[in-house]
Amino acid sequence: MPMQDGLELYEQLLQEGKRLPVIFITAHADIGTAVTAMKTGAIEFLEKPFDRQTLLERVEQGLALDGQWRRREQEFSTLQQRLGRLTERDRETLELLLAGESNKTMAARLMLSERAVEMRRASIMRKLGVKSVAELLDLAVTHRVLSDLRRAAQEHELL
Repeated sequence: MPMQDGLELYEQLLQEGKRLPVIFITAHADIGTAVTAMKTGAIEFLEKPFDRQTLLERVEQGLALDGQWRRREQEFSTLQQRLGRLTERDRETLELLLAGESNKTMAARLMLSERAVEMRRASIMRKLGVKSVAELLDLAVTHRVLSDLRRAAQEHELL
């Protein structure tokens, strides 16, 4: 490629937030470039001539990986939308629920009655479409874990 090598293009894509499973194929390989490509996240670094079966297997691996990334991204987006329905007060109450606080403790911290806390919790559950506190906590923890994974992946890509 005359203006930019493959590694530079891949790094640019990552900086733009475009994550793709990439297989580098080159006729002019050196160890430093291969190591950099793999550290950047390439799924393979093949030197010409290469085995066609190996390439086919890596392409299949890349497609499967891309499918996983897309499913995870869709799950995260769906959770983001659902949690986006919450008000600041709802989020504050949800954080206390996640911390394991009792209704009595939440009421004292939020300067509300226990009944008001119960009503808030019911409102949160209705907005998020869950039927139990366990389901609510599972949704919130899943979102938190996916957020942490996403943040870690973004930090890794920027290194």
